[in-house]
Amino acid sequence: MACWPAWRARPPSAPRRLFLLAWIASLAGLATAVSSQPAVPGRSVNEPAPLAGDRCLALLDAFDELEWEQLERREILLRELPSVREGGLAFCAVRVMAVPPERVWPVLRDCHRFDEFMPRVLEAEQRATPDGTPTCRMLTDMPIPLGDVESEVRMLFDDLEGRGHRRRYDLVRGDYHHNRGAWMVLPWPADREMSLVLQEADARAKSSVPAFVVRAARHRQLRVGWRALEARARDQAGTEPKP
Repeated sequence: MACWPAWRARPPSAPRRLFLLAWIASLAGLATAVSSQPAVPGRSVNEPAPLAGDRCLALLDAFDELEWEQLERREILLRELPSVREGGLAFCAVRVMAVPPERVWPVLRDCHRFDEFMPRVLEAEQRATPDGTPTCRMLTDMPIPLGDVESEVRMLFDDLEGRGHRRRYDLVRGDYHHNRGAWMVLPWPADREMSLVLQEADARAKSSVPAFVVRAARHRQLRVGWRALEARARDQAGTEPKP
């Protein structure tokens, strides 16, 4: 089915919904297909299912007409998720960006560049490991009263069956009991010059800050951070190898 001709030219509700449902149906087996792939270097065969990002992808099928309209307006959709581990806070955030996936992906992929553009990221570096799986260490200036937080995560990369890309991460060491999640980018079906960006995060910091404080700061940090990410992708920065 063809896309509607322009971003602002919206088709009738039913055809638009049918188009989006057809697109989602093409993604329906995506998480399962990726999860069932043979083990790759750095991936444990005992890694618990679902893989980081799978739950966020599954949420696309549950969005209603109002939520798709919010995405068309490029608003951030934020949904709480149950944590996979005790005491954690988890969420899925989704937003459309006016930049094609081929520009967004290098920015999401190269986490060692986040200190060049992402607010509050003070340091970021990629490290090699004996098994060839890269890790990324970040030092982040968190809002008061959290202070600076350090974390090193291992990174795994998935090609989502040619439809998009995912960078998964899981804690190696740092100021967290656990910290796992994923960044994903897919082509937006209405306009291939735009991207659907998803972030899934599940973490429990070692600090004793109440959960309601963390949740209160989350949405503002997402707005600020994602604006910086989109600007970086629009400028096509981050595509050259970092010295």
